[in-house]
Amino acid sequence: MATSVSPPPGSAPLAGQAHSTNTDAMYVSYQDDFGVWKYVEGELRQHLPLRHVALRPTRHVNGQILTLTHPRVIDSMDVKLLSFDDERLQLSSAVANLYKKPYLYLYIVHCDDSELYKQVVKPKIKSWVQTMTERQQEWLIVYASLGHRRTLVDLASKLQRSVYDRIRMDFNVPATSSGPLGLGAVPAVGGRAVTRDRCCQLRLLDPQPDHDHWEDLTNKMKDGIAATIDQHILTYEEELKKADARRAISSPAWSYPSYFFLKESLAFVLERAHMMEDALIHYLELEAMYKEVGVRFERFGGSDALDDSSSPLDYTKKPYRELLYQGSISEFDFRQYLFARESRLLMMMGRPAEAAHKAVSFIGSMSLALHRHRDVLAPFFRESWIFSACMVVAEQCERARQSASPQITIPSISVSASSSFTPLSSSSSSSSFIAPLVHSHSTPSIPAQVQVQPKAKSS
Repeated sequence: MATSVSPPPGSAPLAGQAHSTNTDAMYVSYQDDFGVWKYVEGELRQHLPLRHVALRPTRHVNGQILTLTHPRVIDSMDVKLLSFDDERLQLSSAVANLYKKPYLYLYIVHCDDSELYKQVVKPKIKSWVQTMTERQQEWLIVYASLGHRRTLVDLASKLQRSVYDRIRMDFNVPATSSGPLGLGAVPAVGGRAVTRDRCCQLRLLDPQPDHDHWEDLTNKMKDGIAATIDQHILTYEEELKKADARRAISSPAWSYPSYFFLKESLAFVLERAHMMEDALIHYLELEAMYKEVGVRFERFGGSDALDDSSSPLDYTKKPYRELLYQGSISEFDFRQYLFARESRLLMMMGRPAEAAHKAVSFIGSMSLALHRHRDVLAPFFRESWIFSACMVVAEQCERARQSASPQITIPSISVSASSSFTPLSSSSSSSSFIAPLVHSHSTPSIPAQVQVQPKAKSS
C-alpha cells in the first residue's frame, strides 16, 4: 500500500529541524545561579573530550530489560557545553527531538555560609533537581570552592566542607527499583536500582593541583551521559514498537515520515555512541521500507539551483528533515539524503569499498529516475548530475581509502547511457576509484560507455 510523505494529522511539530542534521554534538547543559561558571569553564574544557566512556547498553529480551555484560568503550567523546537557556536547547517535547537535548545537566553551586545554604541555596537546588527528575533527565551538582577567598582560619575551611557535605546528604537520595531513575539511581541487571553519587566538588583558584576532584567530575559526567544514551535507545525502541503495531493494523496515525523521524533519531543516538553498524542498519531498513510501502511524492524535484552538480554526499545542503516533516520534500532530495547518510556511516567505519559499491547501485537507479522525469528537468540535467556524482564519490572514496588502509580496493565502474552500472575489474594494484563519464543520447537504449583508466603506479 502506497503512502504519501505528508505527516499524520495532529503530529507534534519538530522545532528547530532546519539544517539541524549534525549528529556529532553531544550537549551538556549548565546552570550557573551563583556566578562561578567563569571559573569552572576554562579548566573543564581542558578535560574535554571525555576519554574512555564505558557504555552498558540495555536491551529488551522476552519482555525484560537486560544490561549487556561487556561494556562498549568509546575512546573519545566530544562534548559541547551550553547554558541552559541557549536557544539551541529550546526544543519541543516531541520524542523525535530527544537526541538533540542535553545528555547531562550540571547545576553549579557556590556557597560558604551554612545558613545561606539552608535558606536560599537548598530550595534552589531542590527545585532544579525536581525539574530534572520529572523530565527523567540525568543531572549532576557541582560545588565550586573558590580557593583564593579562603582565610587562614580553619573554621572557614570547615564551613565550606560542611556546606558540600550537606548538599551530598540532601540530594544523593537512593531511589527504589520502582521509583524514578532521575533521583540518583541507575538501572542494573535484575531491575535493581543502584545509588549513584550525583555531587562533586571543585577547588578553583587554588595554587595546588586539584587532579582528583576533576577526575571525579569527568567520571561522573561519563556515567550520566552513558545513562542518557541508554535511556534514549530504550525510549526510541519502545516508540518504534508502537509505530510498528500501528502500521500492522493500517492505522491512519501511521505515516512513513513520522516513522522515519523516530528511526533516524535512534540512528543519531547510536552514531553518537559510536555504534555505527547499528545506526547503518536503521537507515538500510528505512530504505527497504521506502521501496516496500511505495512512498508517494508530490514532485520529483531537481529544479533547485545546483541540483545537477552539488554533492550527493552532502546531507546538510538543504533542511531535509524539515522538508520531510512538512510533506514538501521531493523524491530527488529524499533519495539523495538517505544515500548521503548511509555513505557517511560507511566512510566513518573505514569501509570506502562498500560505499563505492553502494554508489554504483544508487547512481544507476537515480539515472533511470532522471530519465523517466526528463521532461521536467533542464536539458542535460541527467548527464551533469551523473558526472558530478561520480566525481564526488570517487574523490571521497579515494580519500577515505587512503586514510583507512592503502590495501583497500575500490571497484572500477562504467556507466552507460542505458543507466547500466557494471562493475568491471577490481585489482589490488588500482590506486584510485575509476570515475565514470556519460555521453548524452536522445534515447537511453544507445550504450555509450566511457571508462577512465587507473593511473599507473609510480615506482
